[in-house]
Amino acid sequence: FGELTTAEDRVVAFNEKPAKVGWISGGFFVFKKEVFKYLQEEDNCVLEKEPLERLAAKGELMVYKHKGFWQCLDTFRDKMILNDLWNSGDAKWKTWV
Repeated sequence: FGELTTAEDRVVAFNEKPAKVGWISGGFFVFKKEVFKYLQEEDNCVLEKEPLERLAAKGELMVYKHKGFWQCLDTFRDKMILNDLWNSGDAKWKTWV
């Protein structure tokens, strides 16, 4: 995950896959079309590296800090964790009756 260093709602630094993690980037991005000037056409352009790092350094990256339950669903193991929570009746994301 990408680690966010924030000052209130502004991201001041972005570091992809750090050894120690505080707030993580584990959600969605919404961009203005101007983001394309931060991207390169080469195959090695990785959004989570230079583009987001540059946007954060320029004060152009904002954040919504979700303080509720979150669990990634990237692997089979993650799926099993979420299924176990659901089946045990401890699905923290379930907000309906």
